[in-house]
Amino acid sequence: MTAAEADREQRLAEGKVDAAKLPRLLTGVVVTAVIAASVWVLSGATLPFQPAPPEPVPTKIALVRTNLPDDSLGKSTGREGAPAPNFEWQAPDRTRHTLAELRGRVVVVNWWATWCGPCRAEMPALQRVAQTEPNVVFLEMDLQEDQDQVATFFDRLELRNLTPIIDPNGQTSRRYSLIGVPNTFFIGADGLVKHVELGGPMDETTIRAGIAAAR
Repeated sequence: MTAAEADREQRLAEGKVDAAKLPRLLTGVVVTAVIAASVWVLSGATLPFQPAPPEPVPTKIALVRTNLPDDSLGKSTGREGAPAPNFEWQAPDRTRHTLAELRGRVVVVNWWATWCGPCRAEMPALQRVAQTEPNVVFLEMDLQEDQDQVATFFDRLELRNLTPIIDPNGQTSRRYSLIGVPNTFFIGADGLVKHVELGGPMDETTIRAGIAAAR
């Protein structure tokens, strides 16, 4: 056998060895890929070919637009026994509503702010009561804060049964003779303020007592 033939035979032999190794190499690559994908999924990561989960829809915030004049009930002062000062707000869907439209139902008007510790503390109690009182309207009147700030607060605590409304210039709070927050007005079906709860935080018992007084 010549040297060239011997060299060719050697290369063929080496090729046969590489071909024999190929199935094992492919099997190793596939197994490694499966293990990596399993670890990725179990870690909670999103696979590249899967759509990302939808972003949560933030709470939309209503804004006070107009303070309305006193009506036939008499002068509004925000004090017990007097008519609750009427105002109009614009909802997120751009429809407008007034406090007077809620006559016939008990309304809880809770003045608050995100920077107020007692306000934050009583919000979960207001939410729990609101869940069990579908015929009572809960208006959460924020004092002149940013819409995103209020929306973030409501979304974080999942306050789905409370209606957030921002008083952007503080005029409505002045009509209610507000001296601080939290301050809660329990308004009867006749539109009169039946009880005022100064300070807080309120617990569920206090909130339910206020509603009972408004009824």
